[in-house]
Amino acid sequence: MRTWQEHNAHLVRWRGQVRIPSAAHEYMLYQSLLGAWPLTGIDRTFVERIEAYALKAAREGKEQTSWLAPDPDYEQGLTDFIRGMGKREEGFFIILNIDQVLSSDEMVSIQAAKAAPTPKVAA
Repeated sequence: MRTWQEHNAHLVRWRGQVRIPSAAHEYMLYQSLLGAWPLTGIDRTFVERIEAYALKAAREGKEQTSWLAPDPDYEQGLTDFIRGMGKREEGFFIILNIDQVLSSDEMVSIQAAKAAPTPKVAA
């Protein structure tokens, strides 16, 4: 986690004492990326889905922005942070370095769980 934060520290903006994105939103993004990582690789659709999810989560959290009182500057900073991760020379979301974070067995288990059909619950 600390490595990812250090790798993306240059993307964090400050508005007075307000960190954009907040530490909680940054952490949420990393968790979401690990959980949502597509089996087929990254494309623009995935990036757009992560952006939409992050904005929705931020608004529903009602800390820095909300549906009733949106903060356009914070929301733009959050989107810029996500897009900034994609502009790295090394490739999109290099911060994950999944092969270094998880063992190959763990990665196979995660990918298999994503591919498995969802069990049906009897009514």
